[in-house]
Amino acid sequence: MATELDVAAEAAKAVQEVAKAAGGTVEAGRAVGRYLGTMLAGSVEQIVGIWEDKLKYRRWESQVKLLQKAEQMRVDAGMHGKPIPLPLKLAVPLLEGASIEDDDSLLDRWAALLVNSTSSENKVDLQTVYIDILSGLSPLEAKILDAVYSLPFEATQHGGIFAGPLPGRAIAIPEKTESSTYDEMGDPDTPVKIALSSLSRSGCLRLGMTWRGGESFSRVNPTVLGRAFVEACRSPTRAN
Repeated sequence: MATELDVAAEAAKAVQEVAKAAGGTVEAGRAVGRYLGTMLAGSVEQIVGIWEDKLKYRRWESQVKLLQKAEQMRVDAGMHGKPIPLPLKLAVPLLEGASIEDDDSLLDRWAALLVNSTSSENKVDLQTVYIDILSGLSPLEAKILDAVYSLPFEATQHGGIFAGPLPGRAIAIPEKTESSTYDEMGDPDTPVKIALSSLSRSGCLRLGMTWRGGESFSRVNPTVLGRAFVEACRSPTRAN
């Protein structure tokens, strides 16, 4: 008979597995359910069953919302062509990633990625890296990307963007900008710095560097990958 300490240890291990693999596994869900059973009234079997049923329902609900959003995007964009099926190696991780998305605005991006990747009118060459980036994207990171890539890529690719005003607005850095201008703009707050670091790690943005090799948060530069990812996750527009 497992002790409460054994169950707690199993739950802790399950949480680690959930962190490693998006959505976790059925066994991870059972372990967390057993841990909850030590704190809630009722049999372990009842608690585990409720936990698993809720997870299944939430994933099913998200998948339904995804398909509804995708179909509405197709209608709004005037798409009439038959969708092009995705290969399973891309379709499965895309649907799994969307099924565990809780934020409605990010689910819109999953829907747009699905529509753009299967549309003959607005074809996007779906890449595994797009799914990986979107799976780990936070609402704050999404707002930063929207701001950065609202500016013309060619005008900011080399000159960069002041990071201080993000995510509220993006301001391109003019040529021959004096150092005092960076001081006036200031650095972003800590949550934005963490978001910028995450976006830099995924390749969606590039941070500046100090003379001694440290991170500089006064400016950011867009990247080719970041531009392609943002475009792939934008809602399709109606052709003229």
